[in-house]
Amino acid sequence: METGPSLHAIIDKKIAAQEFAYSGALKSKQGQNWNSTNLDKWLSKPAGFVPGNKMGFAGLDGRKDRNDLIAFLGTV
Repeated sequence: METGPSLHAIIDKKIAAQEFAYSGALKSKQGQNWNSTNLDKWLSKPAGFVPGNKMGFAGLDGRKDRNDLIAFLGTV
């Protein structure tokens, strides 16, 4: 069972562009990229960045945690 698309080299890739069954809400962001700003918004509060998405993740409150995760995603 897939829980999500690969996050390998996700920085600066198009949102909802990989082969995966994305929600219609997330597909509405397809013209944008996963840059540090959009990743921060998504990781902070997915439902705020993409209202109606189906992700079962409430978000990360701590800015340092989000920055560390974004930095890590830039290395894989």
